[in-house]
Amino acid sequence: SLLQGLLGLAVLLAIQFGLTWLASRSSVVQHWLKAEPTLLFFRGDLQLDALKRERITQGEMRAAVRAQGFSALEDIEAIVLETDGSFSVIQSMSSQADSALMDVEGYRGLAASTNTYR
Repeated sequence: SLLQGLLGLAVLLAIQFGLTWLASRSSVVQHWLKAEPTLLFFRGDLQLDALKRERITQGEMRAAVRAQGFSALEDIEAIVLETDGSFSVIQSMSSQADSALMDVEGYRGLAASTNTYR
């Protein structure tokens, strides 16, 4: 019984190691296994499709804003759901500071439509 438990643990560790090794060497595997950050709020507009797809409520998003010390969504430029499940709240961006959002799903199209994407 103990041997079976140890064998099961060893198999799980081997699978974890194998998948991370493959993901670090193959962009296809990495894309398949890893999530991308998602834009939930941008310049006063809730991204309702993204909220629904990520199963995030507006209340959870507002709680993250409050937790980071903001009292109004009007003071927020963007809110991003990160790959680890945390929220990044960005207060304001200059035209040259948007590079941190370049890999965020949903940002490129919105930024291009408001002429801030470079």
